[in-house]
Amino acid sequence: MSVLQGSVLFLSVFLLEFASCSRILAVFPIPFRDHQTVFRPLIEDLAKRGHELTVLTTDPTSFSFANDDRIDLIDLSFAHNLKVLEKLQEYSGSGLDVIRNVFHVTRNVAEAELKSPQVQELLRDSSRTFDAVLIDWSGPSLMNAFAWKFQVPLIGITPGGALTTSHEAMGNPNHPTCFPSILLPFSDNLSLFQRIASAFFSLKYRYLYFSEELPTQNEIAKDYFGRDVPDLWDIESNADLLLINTYEALGNSRPVGRTTIFLGGIHATSERKTLPHDLKHFMDESYSGIVYVNLDSATLKAFVETERLEKFVNILENLNLDIVWNLNELPFEVNMTRRLYQSAVIPQEDVLAHPNTRLFITTGSQRDIEDAIHHTVPVLGFSFSSTLEHYLLQIEKHNAGIVSHFDLESSITILSKMEEIAQNDMYKLNMLRLNQLVTDAPQTPRDRAVWWIEYVMRHRGTNHLRSPWDKLSWFQYLLMDVMLSIVLATLSVITTIVVIVVKIRRYSKSLPVELVTRRAKMKLQ
Repeated sequence: MSVLQGSVLFLSVFLLEFASCSRILAVFPIPFRDHQTVFRPLIEDLAKRGHELTVLTTDPTSFSFANDDRIDLIDLSFAHNLKVLEKLQEYSGSGLDVIRNVFHVTRNVAEAELKSPQVQELLRDSSRTFDAVLIDWSGPSLMNAFAWKFQVPLIGITPGGALTTSHEAMGNPNHPTCFPSILLPFSDNLSLFQRIASAFFSLKYRYLYFSEELPTQNEIAKDYFGRDVPDLWDIESNADLLLINTYEALGNSRPVGRTTIFLGGIHATSERKTLPHDLKHFMDESYSGIVYVNLDSATLKAFVETERLEKFVNILENLNLDIVWNLNELPFEVNMTRRLYQSAVIPQEDVLAHPNTRLFITTGSQRDIEDAIHHTVPVLGFSFSSTLEHYLLQIEKHNAGIVSHFDLESSITILSKMEEIAQNDMYKLNMLRLNQLVTDAPQTPRDRAVWWIEYVMRHRGTNHLRSPWDKLSWFQYLLMDVMLSIVLATLSVITTIVVIVVKIRRYSKSLPVELVTRRAKMKLQ
């Protein structure tokens, strides 16, 4: 064996061994269950690959795996009881005020988590080392300082679409009329009004983020990570990888650099669990079919507190389908005469996978829509929030479901939409086509995520893949320097010609008339 072959073999073995026993710090600071459970299968896969993981989570039960000592959980569940979360229910004021309020809440939650004894112990322990930091980028930029603290590659991951600033940090094109924010209810074929709204929203969001929020978070970072911590935007814009958990086919197609990877459906699994005995019996014995109802907690609370619940129950009473209703851990019961199964906790994917499920009623969260696509169940989506309307509009665009504006439509209209979806096979077939469209890939989303995370750790970052795009200032991006140079060069040439012509004219005028005439005559002769 030659020296070169031996070196290659040694390097291959080293990289393989390194990739199979790396240490990863995962930070999931958002105290909402959907921001935790979506990452569970990915963490499990990384642990099965032999990696050691330290997971900061507000929902430790979501990451508790039997007999797995490779996962060290840091419990931040106290964040669910923070009083500041109540401010998220405040929707008064302009859009600018709402964004400012969300920034305020998530920043205060992150600071409370950094204050906790468990996190303080982690920050003080100089013996702790990691090979990468994996952070939920739907939260504050403050947590990115962990990557600087441990001097390791930074990997951002999102439970849904990525924010405008996340794309900007990775050097991805970010034009507001081509790629509007995920916080807006439109994504393609924008009208003039929508383009204007998107441009103004982008300006307002950037102003809040860069002028107000980042300076405040920078000061907090100095208090917990040290006075020499770099500017958080510098840390974020030098991230090595961004994993976006959304399907490009659902209105998210956009040009991105090699260090931005679209996933979509990383929480989904092909392994089905046995339904609870009573639920299984209920669904198996349904001869008319099942409508599965899952309204998000905020909407369900609003239903209970208003007359909406009575209207909705009356509609379901007239629908010729049996009902499985997920109450999302809320302490109340629905009273109705139709055949009904209701529970505070229901295994959603297993219910949707049941062959008797005919219709899924949802408010349009990304996870609900992805689950519907995975199990090819048509959707009736109630639109109450512009932030959730994006995926409902995509489902309607593909004729795999219908959007309903509950407060603006009569009970008869809503019932007719439900019956149309349940009785017309077109919606089921279109959902099947949509399923094939988003799942046609050489790797599963989780396999793709694991491969890229290990790639980052194997090569200690991805600087070699970074696009020069993110190094351009807006001045260079708009070719202002190039155009200014051309204009200046053109003006210089024109000015030079004008000066020469003027000097020639002045010189010719200064000569005696007789001399000029004599020379002219001599030329004629």
